[in-house]
Amino acid sequence: MENTALEIAKLAVQALTPLAVGYIGWKVSKRLKDIDQHQWGNRKLSEKRIQIYDEISPLLNRLFCYFTYVGDWQHHTPNDIIITKRNLDHNVYVNRYLLEPNVFDSYQVFINALFQHYTGAGEDAKLKTRFGDRRSSPHFPWSDEWAHCFDTRDVAPLNVVHKLYEDVMKAQREGINA
Repeated sequence: MENTALEIAKLAVQALTPLAVGYIGWKVSKRLKDIDQHQWGNRKLSEKRIQIYDEISPLLNRLFCYFTYVGDWQHHTPNDIIITKRNLDHNVYVNRYLLEPNVFDSYQVFINALFQHYTGAGEDAKLKTRFGDRRSSPHFPWSDEWAHCFDTRDVAPLNVVHKLYEDVMKAQREGINA
């Protein structure tokens, strides 16, 4: 009887071993597929964030140049800058939940430093910058009808604009692979 029980135990172990190996193999395979799927999702998200970066960075730079009087600021009218802001807002808000929260937050701080919002029903945001230097520039054809586009009461110093621009650009870079 002891031999029979031992034989049955050996047969049970021999039968269960392939089942156990198969189950472990299936679990490992499933886990590897899950990891691969997660990595694929992260790769796609990083690619999308790079695309968003490519779309909004030149527009952010246009605002930076305009508000700090560097680069090609003289080639843009106040209306161009308002349109640039609208395009940026559209891209950032549409993609808000694909971006790291720090990107959106630093964008908001940057934009709020440059524009006065909610100036009246149907009114465009006002540019928080002085226009005297723009009006007197020999390289910029000023039109007096643009004066209403500006709010000169709460203008951020150039070094603040520079820091806020750096913050939003760094947040984008750090958020690409986060």
